[in-house]
Amino acid sequence: MANTQLLKTRIEPFVRQWLAEKFERPFSSQFLQLAGCSGVHEFDAVSKDKRIVCGIKSSSGPTSGGKNPSGKISGAYEELYFLAGVDADQRFLVLTDKDFYELLSRKMREKLTRGIKLLYCPDRGVASTCKKSPIRGKRRNRPRETIAQLLALRNETDTMPSRRSCGHRSGAERLGRD
Repeated sequence: MANTQLLKTRIEPFVRQWLAEKFERPFSSQFLQLAGCSGVHEFDAVSKDKRIVCGIKSSSGPTSGGKNPSGKISGAYEELYFLAGVDADQRFLVLTDKDFYELLSRKMREKLTRGIKLLYCPDRGVASTCKKSPIRGKRRNRPRETIAQLLALRNETDTMPSRRSCGHRSGAERLGRD
C-alpha cells in the first residue's frame, strides 16, 4: 500500500516537473469543472493555460502474488472517466510504473476516448521511497486463531462481557419499549 502523503509531496511534484519540461509550460494540481454536469474534480497536473490536463497514477503492475491488479486498474479507469469529462486540448493519464503502463496499455488498446492518451514517466526511483512497509498491527504479528479455538477459549474463561453489559442497548430499549 502506498503512502498517500509521500505520493502528494514527492511523486506528483516530480511528475509535474517532468511534464513542464516535456511540454515547456508549468503544471499544478487544480480543481476543474466537468463538462455536462455541475461537478468538479481535482486533477493532479493541469497546465497553466488549462490546455493540458493529466491524472497521475503510481500503481505498480501485478500484485505481489502475481495476480491481476484489478483494484489498481479500477482506480485508473476512474481517473480516465474524469479525464473524459473535462474540456481540454490534450488529456493524459501519466503512469510512473513501467509494468503498470504496459499492462494498462494492453487492456486499453483502442478503448481510450476523446483523445485521452497514456504516458509513461520514469520516476527514477522516487516511487520506491513512497511504499509503506507491511502493516505491523497486533493482529498481523500473531497467528490467527480459528473460530473453534476462540469459542473454546471463551467457554473456558467465560469472562467475555455480553453486549448489554458493555452499554449496548437494543433498538426497542433505545425507543423505550423494553
